[in-house]
Amino acid sequence: MCEEEQTVQMTKELPTIEQYIHRRMGSSAVEVCLAIQEYCLGITIPSEVMRCEAMSAIWHETNIIISTMNDMMSIKKEVDNSQIDSLIPLLFIQVGSVQKAIDRAAEMTTSAVQRFERAERDIKIRYGADPVLLSNLTRFIDGCKYACTGNMNWSLTSGRYKLGVKHLNESITLVL
Repeated sequence: MCEEEQTVQMTKELPTIEQYIHRRMGSSAVEVCLAIQEYCLGITIPSEVMRCEAMSAIWHETNIIISTMNDMMSIKKEVDNSQIDSLIPLLFIQVGSVQKAIDRAAEMTTSAVQRFERAERDIKIRYGADPVLLSNLTRFIDGCKYACTGNMNWSLTSGRYKLGVKHLNESITLVL
């Protein structure tokens, strides 16, 4: 993905939203972080379960949620640095306003959460007869959820994105 990312950045053409999302899914570190969960949690999930459609959806939707939230949280920093190869500027071109672009990204995140929850239900139904596997799946899926909320917490409070948020016990307003 690094070569693809660099090639796009060196051209004068912006990617389509679909091209950007495809590249973003491969260039984020989300899947690397998810891949080490089994080891970190001290669990084993059979490879056929890891390759099933529902688990693939859980991985994909976790990546969508984290990447889209990151693109929303980082927009102020990216605008300050004249970086336009990001989801919000690409959506802006499509919908015509920054607020509508943020709203669309929020809708994309909400849809990804719904697909994640549907995949979670499906995989637990499919493999729920095995209590050890179900426990391991629950822990893995919870880890995916923690990755989403942990990344959002870090994005808001780290200072990297200039959001001025100290903690998450109140609502926030992003001013660009």
